[in-house]
Amino acid sequence: MQAWLASPYRAVGIYVGGVNRGCANGGLTGAWVGAVQALGWSLLPLFFGRQAPCVGGTRLAKIDAAAAASEGVQDADDAAARAAAVGIGPGNPI
Repeated sequence: MQAWLASPYRAVGIYVGGVNRGCANGGLTGAWVGAVQALGWSLLPLFFGRQAPCVGGTRLAKIDAAAAASEGVQDADDAAARAAAVGIGPGNPI
């Protein structure tokens, strides 16, 4: 992230989780978040949860219409917990 300080940008998206996330990121820690924010970066936490049933792709977990409300609550709780685990607290959009 230090090398990217030469760019005109100061925000970067980071995947914090989700059932459809492509891979784990062991480097995403509270220490990393703090260090990057200390450099002046803003972080945009992203969560790749269940997708609409009409979305293509056979390997994606999709929303079950009969359970959509409870699945939405589960994903929201998971997103908030994963963000909190790396130091991104309440009030931040995911």
